[in-house]
Amino acid sequence: MFIRKAQRQLEAWKQDATDTALLVNGARNVGKTTLVRNFASSQYESCVELNFRTNAEACAALMAATNVEDLLQAIAQNIETPMQAGKTLIFFDEAQECPNILPLVRMLLDDHRYDIVLASERFDAGQIASWSEAEGYLTLLSVYPLDFEEFCLAGGVSEEEFAIARQSYAKKAPVPDSLHQRLTDLFHRYILVGGIPYVAAAYLGTNSVDQARKAQSEVTASYIHDISRYGPKEQKAMIKSIYELVPAEMTNQNGEYRFGILKGVNEYSQVQDELQWLLLTHMALQANMAKALDPPLLEASQADQFKLAYNDVGLLARVYPKQTLLGLLDGKPTRNLYGFYANFVIQELTAHGLKPYYHLDEAAGEVDFVLEQGQRLLACLLRTNAADKPDEALLSTLMEKPGLFVETLVFTESNVVVEGDVTYLPVYMAAMLEDGYEWGFSLSDTEAS
Repeated sequence: MFIRKAQRQLEAWKQDATDTALLVNGARNVGKTTLVRNFASSQYESCVELNFRTNAEACAALMAATNVEDLLQAIAQNIETPMQAGKTLIFFDEAQECPNILPLVRMLLDDHRYDIVLASERFDAGQIASWSEAEGYLTLLSVYPLDFEEFCLAGGVSEEEFAIARQSYAKKAPVPDSLHQRLTDLFHRYILVGGIPYVAAAYLGTNSVDQARKAQSEVTASYIHDISRYGPKEQKAMIKSIYELVPAEMTNQNGEYRFGILKGVNEYSQVQDELQWLLLTHMALQANMAKALDPPLLEASQADQFKLAYNDVGLLARVYPKQTLLGLLDGKPTRNLYGFYANFVIQELTAHGLKPYYHLDEAAGEVDFVLEQGQRLLACLLRTNAADKPDEALLSTLMEKPGLFVETLVFTESNVVVEGDVTYLPVYMAAMLEDGYEWGFSLSDTEAS
């Protein structure tokens, strides 16, 4: 069983917000159902589960209820586990298959007898926002694939060992050599395997990249199926094209998505809705270009300039022939890894509730990632080769505003090294950029990892 950080968010919800239902949202195969089941087994005497994908009739039965007693009776007729008020969790899985479920959830909440959790691969964002904001009945928890720390724990690294690496990050001191090598090896495997629990289990159980790639192919096929099934009718073909173009764009010169090469597309407005659908479903993740290094970056961001990543770096690696990437395992890859490392960083930051931006300066070069809190920024540069130092012009641009940038980090294939105002870190330490940890200032945690 994987140790998931999101378990803490579910436990916090139970303690603080049981007047609301909890909607666990995320792409297919990220572990939502298992997460809720593990939570229920540790926090409740029993859990009744209705899966609206495998039991479509249950949705119709619940919809026929006109009061809470009818509703509870309809639930009872579709389960085998007796319900006990105050001791049973009601879990509606695959909630997207019963799109009018929310008013019934409100009915149950007003009755105050049961805690309610829903899991959904996709949901109408407008319906969620309006219902939650108007009535305060819904708490949203976004779940992503295993992040790098969770993958390491599953791969045999202890929490104490990972804490040592965190301390090295906080103190800007080298990670002990043996631990650094172990984490580097796991990082390279994470690039190949990713964090989809089904895929990670296939790999960790066999140590076979072939088994992982077979599982990745199944996951990718399920995503394409979801696009065909749930995508808006007139937009399905374009959504599929945008999704399938991600690998080529993520691994191009700087990873920026060129929507103009999509057939028949001349303007961003032609693909805006399709892109938003992919982001809403968490199949894809985004970093926007900030045209100026001045907070707030949202106001400086360009909607039509962005990097589009897969929600899992392993799904990106699967697209490429195995032999071109296996060199990762012995430090001799046969292709440039920038796109894979950039996907990893976007994935980690997003899972940790951070909004990544990047900045292009025609004269000085690219700041690969920029994070903000209030009026201060953190510059993150990404280099796949430890010998590839940042351009002096770029560093000078960042140093021109010492009160604005809290620090400049360069993620590369090395241990921790401090050179003047620049700190070089192993790429895997991007996993340590999260709320509540000492890295110069605190970032807001808006979504769970």
